[in-house]
Amino acid sequence: MIKAADLLFEVPVGHPVWPAEMHEPLTVAVIFPYLSRRPWELRKTGLLVELGRKLCIVLKEDPDVGRDILLELCLLTRQMDTMSVRDLCRLLRGHGGHKVSSEQGL
Repeated sequence: MIKAADLLFEVPVGHPVWPAEMHEPLTVAVIFPYLSRRPWELRKTGLLVELGRKLCIVLKEDPDVGRDILLELCLLTRQMDTMSVRDLCRLLRGHGGHKVSSEQGL
């Protein structure tokens, strides 16, 4: 599953949704459906690589911000099929100026 995941992050022990009694971090793998056109998949795009890195940091420091970033990403994926190819490629490279890629200066 790790190889197929578009986004992979860990929820640390002691996080509000993963209590200390669980003893080990929770690994979450998110697999988005293919887009209906180029670039077809989100995996290994600049946006998701950077987002995965940031989520690991944010979930340890501020659980609410991590939740907000994930919600914004899920809402954004619904809009991707309606975006122009140019705008979509720009966003996925991490240059779209969208809230997900710039949340709280991360």
